[in-house]
Amino acid sequence: PESLWSAYSQYNLGISLSTSEQNQQAQQWLIKLINRQSVDNELASLQDSARMVLGLILLRQNQSQQSLQYLGGIHTSSPLSNKALLATGWAWSQLSDHQKALDYWFFLVDKKQLDSATLEAHLAIADAYEQLNNKRTSIHYYQQALQQFKKSLSNMDKAIDSINEMD
Repeated sequence: PESLWSAYSQYNLGISLSTSEQNQQAQQWLIKLINRQSVDNELASLQDSARMVLGLILLRQNQSQQSLQYLGGIHTSSPLSNKALLATGWAWSQLSDHQKALDYWFFLVDKKQLDSATLEAHLAIADAYEQLNNKRTSIHYYQQALQQFKKSLSNMDKAIDSINEMD
């Protein structure tokens, strides 16, 4: 019961139950996994994934405060840290604390990584300013989001061209 294989089965069962909208049971399995004593990096990584899933389940259920507890437990060195920052911002936004949401999204954008979470954070920043009735700033950030999306598309085009040149 304490093997790494057991941890993976707990995680997979939690994901499967979540996918079939059996969220209470999913949460039980994922919490059981999170509460295990982490003995190695692989288990810690799996626990970060379970925290992310739990945080998102709770976020969808408008249980933002609980969502923040799980999202906040994800290691900053985790490959999920950008998604956790994005989701944390959304949780604060659900709690109508748009300024706190902006803090997380700006932190994510300032990392200057071009991934899906960062691209969404650009849009989230613009939306938050719109919620704060600051239309001029909102438009500015929508324009920045558009520039980031164009940059992302350009990078994809370059990657495709590079692959095509290999033939």
